[in-house]
Amino acid sequence: MREVARRADLPIASVYHYFPSAPALIRTLVEAMLDDLRTILARGVARAGGDVAPEQALLTVIDAAGDFMESRPNLPALWGAMRGTPELRALDVADTQRNAQLLSPAVRALFPRTSEAEAEALALVVIEGVSAALQLGCDLPPAKRNALRVMLKQFVAAAIAGLMGKYRQ
Repeated sequence: MREVARRADLPIASVYHYFPSAPALIRTLVEAMLDDLRTILARGVARAGGDVAPEQALLTVIDAAGDFMESRPNLPALWGAMRGTPELRALDVADTQRNAQLLSPAVRALFPRTSEAEAEALALVVIEGVSAALQLGCDLPPAKRNALRVMLKQFVAAAIAGLMGKYRQ
C-alpha cells in the first residue's frame, strides 16, 4: 500500500480511504481486468452468431484475449494474487461461470445436439483451459509464447473437430 501511495504521489491515508486493504485494491484491479476479458469474449460470441463461423470466432477470441493479457506486464502478479486469496478466487470462479454462460450459445451453435448443461460444461472447460494456457504464456519468453498460442489454437480446433461427430446433427 505504501508503494501505491508513493507511485500515486498521495498520502497513504488517501489510498486507505479508497482501498482499506491490499486485497481490496487487488480486487478492483482484477475486476477491471475480468470486465475487459469478458468484453473480448462477448465480441467473439457476437461475431460467431453473425458474420463469422463459430470455430473461427473462438480462435479469434483466443488471439484477442492473448494479446490483451500479454500487453499487461502486471497480469501474472494479479492472477497469482487472485488465486492465492479465497475471496478473489471466488470472484474468479464466478467470473468463469459467467463467461461460460456467455459462451454457451456459441457452443450450442457449433454442436446443436448438446443440451444446455452439456454446452455450459464444455464452455467451462474451454474458458478455463484457454485462460490457463494464455496465463502461462504471459510468463514465457515471446518465442515460446507464440508457439504456445499456435499450439493452443490447434488444440482447440482439433477438439472442436473431434466433438463434431458426437454433437453435430
